[in-house]
Amino acid sequence: MKNRLICVCSLIFVNLTLAASAGPQDASAPSAPAAAKPAEKLPVAAFGQLPFVEHAEISPDGTHWAGLLGIGGSQVVAILNLFDKKEKIVRMSVPDGTQVRWLRWVNADNVMVGVDALQAIEASDWYISRTIALNRISGKLTLLLWDLGGQSAGEVLWWPHGNSNEVLISGQNSIYEGEDWWPAVYQVNVTNGHQRVVVHPRAGVADWAADGDGTVRVGVGYDDSRLTSRLVYRPAGSRESFHTVDRADARKGETLLPPFMFLPGGDHALVIHDNEQGNSAIYEMDMATQTEVRAVYTPAAGEVEAPVVSADGSTLLGAVDTSLRVGVHWFDEKLAALQASFDKAVPNARTSIESMSSDRTAMLVRISAADMPGAIYYYDVDDGVLRKLAAINELIGTRRLAPVKVVAYQARDGLEIEGMLTLPVGRNPRQLPFIVMPHGGPWAQDGLDYDYWVQFLANRGYGVLQPNFRGSTGYGTAFLKKGEGQLGLAMQDDVTDAVRW
Repeated sequence: MKNRLICVCSLIFVNLTLAASAGPQDASAPSAPAAAKPAEKLPVAAFGQLPFVEHAEISPDGTHWAGLLGIGGSQVVAILNLFDKKEKIVRMSVPDGTQVRWLRWVNADNVMVGVDALQAIEASDWYISRTIALNRISGKLTLLLWDLGGQSAGEVLWWPHGNSNEVLISGQNSIYEGEDWWPAVYQVNVTNGHQRVVVHPRAGVADWAADGDGTVRVGVGYDDSRLTSRLVYRPAGSRESFHTVDRADARKGETLLPPFMFLPGGDHALVIHDNEQGNSAIYEMDMATQTEVRAVYTPAAGEVEAPVVSADGSTLLGAVDTSLRVGVHWFDEKLAALQASFDKAVPNARTSIESMSSDRTAMLVRISAADMPGAIYYYDVDDGVLRKLAAINELIGTRRLAPVKVVAYQARDGLEIEGMLTLPVGRNPRQLPFIVMPHGGPWAQDGLDYDYWVQFLANRGYGVLQPNFRGSTGYGTAFLKKGEGQLGLAMQDDVTDAVRW
């Protein structure tokens, strides 16, 4: 393992002067694809191996990084020093039946790992969600809320500021209907697992949300039998109990607006909901009165897929768009300028900021493309150099495979359907063996991301089309609703029409 892990200090770099002289530099950044010639037939293992790095996260002080590493067919969570290759690597094996969903630093010394673990419950296998803390210094593992009896106890509602070891986690304590089936909110110490309840279970409330100071402010309740939901709330600085501020009836197309970030010092928060065109956008809301204050961000194309919030939960840094050509729209001026310099320096790939130190001067950057799994780089704002940490797939590296492009075709009823078309390199596109590969969900969206299935098929000479049929996400509510009641009907017609196209 030690031979496979690359520290920045052990790499040798040749800085190249790029067109964007003030932007990032890197001698190993991928170049544009060469003239087409018949593709080399790569071994199956080149496509089927585990990614070498997933969930890469830099520490708040910018000195270490953590990630899920695939080594010899197994996975480990590892913490590495970015600058001292002699420092012992802290690791945690991931057993069979356990899937790592996310990693995040709590502070400079502790990493939390979100897992789904397969467990036998009442003669069947259930996936339960939990979290584990890994200490960078001691290597100690701490199981968090694993003593609870419920299925879900892995949703972190709040992360501490500075060196605190306390987090807020929502967790169920029973798999049976009753008070303990509804989640409570626990304050948990990640170094020793000590826990205490800060919000007791509330009948009907399945989800909770906290503000940037760590106070639980919002709950969302559901009644599946009536298809109704409600939003319970308590004001900033208040010790009063939660009260209902909004209700919604799904049969009438009504929805609630739970916040993803509270603005400091009051009752205003940021939410995501549809604009007049039926596309999701970001708005500021007064949570106490449920009135809209202002529109914060409406994408030029597509919808808001996810916000990017600062580590302390107080600042909206950017938003991920569903537009296949945008990526992250940065509101922070420095990050926007940095992204522009990345895009200019590496024009034939997607450069994404994966993780940042708390002062946003050190970061992990991924350079990849739909035809290349890519690599993870360390970037220091002060010196402007991209330093390669590791390839996502060492057998492919930064080699460009089959090109992928966005296409559009008309379904039989005239609806325009967008899709990703991948054609094998060096083959006449006429009379190709062809595969239409629709995504699952069906509430999902295929995009311009590396897909090892698609690239394997293209490497074997197949053309591949991935249609975002009606009902796919990312194209607005109207397009989404065109899929309602159409499983096996108009949805399937869209796939068939892709074959004909």
